[in-house]
Amino acid sequence: MIYFIFLLALILRLVAAYYCTGFNHPDEHFQILEPAYGLIHGDAYWLKMWEFDSGIRSMVLPYFFSYIMKFFYALGIEGGQSMSVALRTLMGCYSMVGFYYFYQSLLLFTKEKKTLILALFMVSISWWQLYFSVRTMGESIAIPLMLMSFYLFLKEVKENQKNSFWHGLLLGVLFTIRFQSALWSFGIGLVLLWRKKISAATMLVLGFLVVMMFFGAFDYSLHGTFLHSPLEYFRVNILEGVASKQFGADPWHRYITLFLRFFSLFAPVLLYFSFQSMRRLFIFWIPTLSFFLGHMMVSHKEDRFILPVLIFFLFFALLEVCRKGWILQQKKIILFFVITFVIGNSYKFYNHPWSIYADLASRFELIHQLDKTFPVKGVMVIGEKKEGTGGYYYLDLKVPLYFYPQKIIDSNELEKMTAQIPSQANIIAPWTNWSLLHQKLQEKGVQCVPNDPSESSYRCF
Repeated sequence: MIYFIFLLALILRLVAAYYCTGFNHPDEHFQILEPAYGLIHGDAYWLKMWEFDSGIRSMVLPYFFSYIMKFFYALGIEGGQSMSVALRTLMGCYSMVGFYYFYQSLLLFTKEKKTLILALFMVSISWWQLYFSVRTMGESIAIPLMLMSFYLFLKEVKENQKNSFWHGLLLGVLFTIRFQSALWSFGIGLVLLWRKKISAATMLVLGFLVVMMFFGAFDYSLHGTFLHSPLEYFRVNILEGVASKQFGADPWHRYITLFLRFFSLFAPVLLYFSFQSMRRLFIFWIPTLSFFLGHMMVSHKEDRFILPVLIFFLFFALLEVCRKGWILQQKKIILFFVITFVIGNSYKFYNHPWSIYADLASRFELIHQLDKTFPVKGVMVIGEKKEGTGGYYYLDLKVPLYFYPQKIIDSNELEKMTAQIPSQANIIAPWTNWSLLHQKLQEKGVQCVPNDPSESSYRCF
């Protein structure tokens, strides 16, 4: 039965990889895929966001994905949509590493087969696990590594297994992917010190520092400063609060109400049994609490930031429910837990937008395909900021790319804008008064015809 659930989890993730088009958040695209594309094709074909101009983002993932993309190019995969399906499929397979270590961690607490089957089945069909496991996001990439880290942490604390140096190496790699994971590492180190495992804590730090030496040298080769990106990230986003100023500050309880947004009716049940488990298993909660509470203290909050530790709330809640249900013979508790999970998960399954930021990305892909028949000289996007598009990664053409973000265009601005449009350009204008724009283009001697039935993308000649 366990093997069947593993197979089910993999199949569902592969299905999600095919159907979850677009990208969940601009950061998913512009912090990983777009820079990876730019590393392959040159800076001229990379829509850089402000984080890369200031050097506050690690380039580890862009470089890593650029090599994967080169491999897929060699296999004949081209175009942003096809490349994304390939990458999401790879992410779905990679996420099974986390699924495996979730299972191995459970085994350190219980050998009860009914508990293992229930826990694995619930995780395998959870909408958020399916959706985020295939995303090319830093948080999604961090989840399997944190589950592996959690397993090594349990082996050290519960069984005194000497693996701290290798665990430190893993935490170092995790840090190069998500700087915020330092909160998780802090929690692990705190437990080791609390349990007076000084030798283990020392080896953990040593392993972490080995990775930092390589990462610092990598940063130095790019920016001329050792560990440039994490130091700049701390200065810009924590000390100066630039992210909060640009994208807004959130109330302290944002990450508590997150549970309602992710789990619906199941949220209060999940939280109740999670916190019930703390009385018995508090020491194992410390890394999760360190990560969670540390994020609550930062003014700029986004739900995806806390995503890597959501799985641990479900982990501990399941242990508590199954203990009450099968050991204490309170089986109605398990039934109640499962029913509320099914209702909450079904509601989110039905209502979650599985394809976000997909429309403009698909229009860029359409222009890429049209280029094979009508050579494209340039592309202008009207009424949308570059963060809402698929950039050069989805366009996959070496042509000028222009943006005019205003959705309402006055006549003076229209004159300036049309002066930029090259002949034989493609125009994407999903929210613009097309008739007025078309009139100005005709005066310029440019004719345009729709690329698609929605008449929000046009080919001009």
